[in-house]
Amino acid sequence: MVPTIPFDHTITCLPNATNPMDSDVLIDILGGTPNGVVYLAMTVNNVGSAPNGWFWGIDITLQEIQAQITVGNPWIDVLDASGSFSISLPIPGVPCPLGIGIDAVPVEFLPVTGVLSQAGPAQTWNL
Repeated sequence: MVPTIPFDHTITCLPNATNPMDSDVLIDILGGTPNGVVYLAMTVNNVGSAPNGWFWGIDITLQEIQAQITVGNPWIDVLDASGSFSISLPIPGVPCPLGIGIDAVPVEFLPVTGVLSQAGPAQTWNL
């Protein structure tokens, strides 16, 4: 169940400020639980299935989930005191648009139980 509190995420591609042949993918999460732990599940497989996929609206593979949880940041991170998180990922040698789609859904670890709970809508982003 998607909570009624505003929890939003955006994924955008911007040209790198110092080299226009590079890109920066910006990931922003807003409106989460202050100091909460969030997992932003993302897939480039079966893009466009959101919000009808098996994993809270996206069709992500178990291998992708395992890899993302193993790596941690930027997929898993602690939100700040306002319930936000932001990161910029450099993509060298590939200018925007990247020509890829990403399906993503934010999932929070509930503080008391540690259970995963969908924290916002599953969305498709075209970069």
